[in-house]
Amino acid sequence: LYGAKRFEEAAVEYRQLVNRIPDNLPFVFQLTRCYIEMQRFQEAEEVLARSVEFGKNSHVFWQLYGDVLSK
Repeated sequence: LYGAKRFEEAAVEYRQLVNRIPDNLPFVFQLTRCYIEMQRFQEAEEVLARSVEFGKNSHVFWQLYGDVLSK
């Protein structure tokens, strides 16, 4: 869905996945990217803020977090 630019639908799917498996960073990243594409930056930041414990050692996590905060 993300690749098809169906960001709203993809966000719903990724939100469910993140709720079930909160430490899965690829799901967190994709949900965050969906929100960025929809310019829902506050929601993107909230997703990342809840995932700091899981992403704290990932440079990709911090790069994405920085991108969100700069919006």
